[in-house]
Amino acid sequence: MTPEGKIQKEIMDYLEAAGILHWKHHNTPLRRRKNICKVGVADIIAVLKPYGTVVAIEVKTPSGVMSEDQKRFLGQIDASGGISGVVTSIDDLQRLLGKNNACDYIKIS
Repeated sequence: MTPEGKIQKEIMDYLEAAGILHWKHHNTPLRRRKNICKVGVADIIAVLKPYGTVVAIEVKTPSGVMSEDQKRFLGQIDASGGISGVVTSIDDLQRLLGKNNACDYIKIS
């Protein structure tokens, strides 16, 4: 497993334990067919209760760099009222959700 893949698994395990609907987005864009796939989609998409807030999580290693397409996608999520960010750890994820008051709805047992 790649270092980024390990971080993704940890984040998905955390979201699963919290009972948060989420999925890994496998992005294989077909650049000539724009209506089929969107480039730059975040690695993990989650939906938070109780309001259905969309969270786009771009997972990177500490030295990872986002592409312009990834930056654009996260900006579109933010502009649409969702939450987005780059995370390198569970701590980053908790900070992202905490600064958006989303942690109030997350229960980890």
